[in-house]
Amino acid sequence: MLWHLRKEEFVCDKIFGKQPQFKGAVTGEPNDRIWVIWTHRYYGHPQINRLDNTLYILRVVIEKQSTDPAQRAHQVEQMRKILWAAQTEAAEWDLRTVKLWDPGYLLQDIIERTGIQHRRVEREDESIASLMWFGEGSGKNDMVEWLGNENRFLSLGLCTTSFWATMDFSFIQNELPDSNSPNLDLTQATPKECAQIWTNSSASWRDSLTVPVYLQEQLYLSNVPLARNGGMTTWILVEMNLPPDHRRIFCSCEAFPKRSLMSCTNGKVEDVIVHGIASVFCPLEYRRRGYAARHMKELAKALQTWQSHQARVVGSVLYSDIGKAYYANLGWKPNASNWHMEFPPMNVVKSPIAQDVVEDDLGELCRRDEAIIRDAMAKPTDEGKKVVTILPDLDHMLWHIAKEDFATKQLFGQTPRAKGVIAGLPGRQVWAIWTHRYYMHHNVEAAGNVLYILRLVVEGDETANKPSSRKEKGMKEEKQERQVESLIAVLQCAQAEAAEWQLDQVKLWEPTPWVEDVITKSHISHRIIEREEDSVASCLWFNEDSGQEAAPQWINNEHYAWC
Repeated sequence: MLWHLRKEEFVCDKIFGKQPQFKGAVTGEPNDRIWVIWTHRYYGHPQINRLDNTLYILRVVIEKQSTDPAQRAHQVEQMRKILWAAQTEAAEWDLRTVKLWDPGYLLQDIIERTGIQHRRVEREDESIASLMWFGEGSGKNDMVEWLGNENRFLSLGLCTTSFWATMDFSFIQNELPDSNSPNLDLTQATPKECAQIWTNSSASWRDSLTVPVYLQEQLYLSNVPLARNGGMTTWILVEMNLPPDHRRIFCSCEAFPKRSLMSCTNGKVEDVIVHGIASVFCPLEYRRRGYAARHMKELAKALQTWQSHQARVVGSVLYSDIGKAYYANLGWKPNASNWHMEFPPMNVVKSPIAQDVVEDDLGELCRRDEAIIRDAMAKPTDEGKKVVTILPDLDHMLWHIAKEDFATKQLFGQTPRAKGVIAGLPGRQVWAIWTHRYYMHHNVEAAGNVLYILRLVVEGDETANKPSSRKEKGMKEEKQERQVESLIAVLQCAQAEAAEWQLDQVKLWEPTPWVEDVITKSHISHRIIEREEDSVASCLWFNEDSGQEAAPQWINNEHYAWC
């Protein structure tokens, strides 16, 4: 190893004036680790664009050899991290390819399952490992099997072997199309390509699940309300001259048509479609090349008319986890507000004035909620802007709950009975619909798991379902007392639910001014978070001529609309 590293250090000193800090990468716990040792090899100066400059993986070690499916899935995830680290190192040091010699059957199977783009190269004319063996009496012996033909044996030779190959994790620039190439096309993914995308992106979004279980979850979620029957479309950026299932996926995302309302200042309400964009993902080996930007630009054009047979498409929304600037530069401007309240879990007895909302109750509550919204948006205003909202319909709630049910079955062997809570008398009721989200296993300290209040409704709240100042009052004083009591009961039930299901916090996105005022005055423990980097609701709006339109005011920016 040191022989290779000393050569690397000498050359890097001459080219860059510094040496690589990292000599490899390791992941996993003791006795269950995978590690690699690598070296940087420059066959020519990188400024001459030598395409054969290589990061050679000298040695791979898998400490625990096992055929157990769960262990193999764990090793696939470990290997994906290792290979990403190698590819990142190659990109940082101006190397054009990563090479791993003769990975063997076990390692090759693990690499194939990572879904990382690579190719197998049979070496016929160069770096052919050749051997001559001697018997005990210093004479020639029959050839014996050579194990471990990895790159550290590069200098050995003499008797030719015929089966060694290289796995090449390619960074070769001239093999990748320019992001502005007319040969790139935005299209829909096949089921096999969806599985590839889910595998590649699992490290980002699998939450508390193992990779195999996450793949099961993704398949399950593609067949639940909001997604099934063509509701969810998986868009991919690919080379148009290659057939499905045999093309590189440079970037991908999902899109959902969401039933929405738009109203004018005169109170005219129109049923419209707003597309929700989710899971924008560019594989590590294709990043910083403009593919994601090309993907999003093509997507903006495609969504203007996509599924417009249902209603006029007025825009699209996404929830950025990379801050505000990137998507804003592509047309998705951050919403005027992105904030929420956080409450701690509490081990308290649920209020007797509140009742659980079960799944069978959701349809009627969503219908009542929609009627309240339509009535509010039909009132003329002097705001000077159109108003738009994504409807909190049953499909949205069931989509979130399906994800909740899948995760809780895996973690606890059961699903939560309560999908929310309701308090008060008809006409003056307060209700919340919620979902349990486990980003990590509940036994992990500070896991950041959340009870999200998807939708909070307060009947009679005059600051709801319209553009409102956070200082505006919600209802007349004489009507408030019972409403306040019901609201506090609902929030305390949410805190109790979070404690019961080992969640770390309760989050309520953008409550109305009246609700915020009641919470502040009631001294319920909470904090207000302005979201600057994650879950930043960002919007791109279109006019009737399919051009971009001045932004309407988006109301009810609550968690039910997140995707």
